[in-house]
Amino acid sequence: MAAPTTSRRGPGAARNMDDDNLTFETSPGVEVVSSFDQMGIKDDLLRGIYGYGFEKPSAIQQRAVLPIINGRDVIAQAQSGTGKTSMISLTVCQVVDTAVRDPPSLLFLRVQALILSPTRELASQTERVMLAIGDYLNIQVHACIGGKSIGEDIRRLEHGVHAVSGTPGRVCDMIKRRTLRTRAIKLLVLVRSLSLLKIFLLNCYLLKVSLVINYDLPNNRELYIHRIGRSGRFGRKGVAINFVRKDDIRILRDIEQYYSTQIDEMPMNVADLI
Repeated sequence: MAAPTTSRRGPGAARNMDDDNLTFETSPGVEVVSSFDQMGIKDDLLRGIYGYGFEKPSAIQQRAVLPIINGRDVIAQAQSGTGKTSMISLTVCQVVDTAVRDPPSLLFLRVQALILSPTRELASQTERVMLAIGDYLNIQVHACIGGKSIGEDIRRLEHGVHAVSGTPGRVCDMIKRRTLRTRAIKLLVLVRSLSLLKIFLLNCYLLKVSLVINYDLPNNRELYIHRIGRSGRFGRKGVAINFVRKDDIRILRDIEQYYSTQIDEMPMNVADLI
């Protein structure tokens, strides 16, 4: 909807954009709204927006917020630092109903908005901005990302949240566990959709991977399991081969101890393993 071709960057650029040097391509019929007060936003959300430091909507916010709030399917493109994350956070806070319970007799919050991001950092950033500007709404948001405790994800989701900001792998896992309930979702946001599509096509390819070779051992134990987990997916057989120097023996033993497993010396005929 809005595609700036050039932009000024600097401290606070995302909050107080100077649009004089920007060129836009906007779909026909899209209204440009130059003030948050003219967007029909909830009063408590406006308090959060101004309290967060926003003075006026950025270019992409002026063009994309109203169509999203009005239920239209929207594709919005803009450079980094132009207010995309805050635009997403603003619209989610406006669309969700913080009074809805599921079922009404229980204090269980419905997940009404799901934001998928290609990286943990971006998902966490979106969560932080939503919590900040939605503070007066008492909006409950959870970042559902890899690298965090699965038990904590389950606890938070079972207790109930209004919105989930997450990465595809962990979100899919929570859906499969029936911990993340999707029936009440009325807003789905794909952040950097091309990157998400690449991740999806990377996963389709990995279904057929049976062998992973580590030319060097990662220092991070979680990264090791992430690497070798590329093979043997969905019940298939997988093999991981590690090239190890004498200096790597300590790391190898640490991995064995941490995962309570044994990494054997490679046999002469590797084909027998695959």
